[in-house]
Amino acid sequence: MFGLCKQLTKLGCAALLCAAPLGAFAQTTAQSAAVEAEEISTVFVFNRICYARMPDVQSVGQMAVEFAWRDLEQADLKAFETGGQLDVLDGWDAQIGKRAYRVAVSQGPVTENQLSLFPDFSKGKATNCTFILDGLDSPGVVADDMQVLAGKQPVSKDVPEGDLKTTTWAGGNDDVKVFLIYKSADESGGLINVTVLTK
Repeated sequence: MFGLCKQLTKLGCAALLCAAPLGAFAQTTAQSAAVEAEEISTVFVFNRICYARMPDVQSVGQMAVEFAWRDLEQADLKAFETGGQLDVLDGWDAQIGKRAYRVAVSQGPVTENQLSLFPDFSKGKATNCTFILDGLDSPGVVADDMQVLAGKQPVSKDVPEGDLKTTTWAGGNDDVKVFLIYKSADESGGLINVTVLTK
């Protein structure tokens, strides 16, 4: 099971967005991508950096140090603010093989918008890991790989948001809520995000 499943199981989670084992995901993405060996599955990288690690933002920071990712400037970090107070906001430009991604993590109190949907989380934490794509992936391939990663059908699909279309998967229980989000452009680019709410 994904690392996220292990972490959330400790919080009393049963089945969330963790139905697909990592081996099956890697095999499916390898088949669907049909690319040369040096090319990278973006969603597989997202899983390793973001999805499998949340809500442990410190582990992403440790990875950034280990692989010497470049710290983002404060002006660039503003794009990842959630509209509320944050205890953690960090970001990096990450070189992964020949690919370049932008990664950001944030953690803080649950936002007012989230509280309007989940009032029982008033004393909880909202943790985000956002992965900005480098524009080299086909949206169809990313969408298919995200579906495998989620292991369930989305709660909403291709909802227009400006120039992007948003697809959202959701899971959780009384103590944890998990949201997996893909914002896609028409041809390439976009972002992937995982948001975890904990009490």
